[in-house]
Amino acid sequence: MWRRYQIPLLALLLLLIVVFVLVRPDLRPEERVVAQSSTSLSCEVFCSDTRVGASVAELTFNADAASFSQLVLEVTVYKNGFEIGRFARATPIRAGQKFEIIRPAGEAGSAPGFDTLIVTAVRLQAGLVTVRVENLDAGLNYFWRVHPVGGSGTEITMCQAVECPVDSEPPAQVPVIR
Repeated sequence: MWRRYQIPLLALLLLLIVVFVLVRPDLRPEERVVAQSSTSLSCEVFCSDTRVGASVAELTFNADAASFSQLVLEVTVYKNGFEIGRFARATPIRAGQKFEIIRPAGEAGSAPGFDTLIVTAVRLQAGLVTVRVENLDAGLNYFWRVHPVGGSGTEITMCQAVECPVDSEPPAQVPVIR
């Protein structure tokens, strides 16, 4: 007798699980992603269409013309880089702006990952700012934040720099010694 009800009971159980997952918003992954982005700071990476082999990040965030001049763009490639004081800063944010490297006290040397970064374009249109940064190191994770001068950034977005292939000449032939 139980065999007769086994398939309908399994179907009912499966239906309850599906309904439970669809009704519970905290289990839907698309809503978790939306909740993490309050000021809509986003990052897109691609290869430059004008410079061969250059990896580019395009950052987009909300700001009006009045507050834009008071914003700071910061970047790090280190885990917890903002907290430990290893990051780079561009202020004011404008085309041609290089990043100022910030280090912990007493630390010197190069800053791989952001020592060659440069803002190449800035566009402000209808409350939306787009900042283009070039010379990213392929494969590195870049963590970005934007905040007012004197304030601190709370929203951080991450993107991984793409590797931009470059056609090159084949290596020179090595003469064979006989």
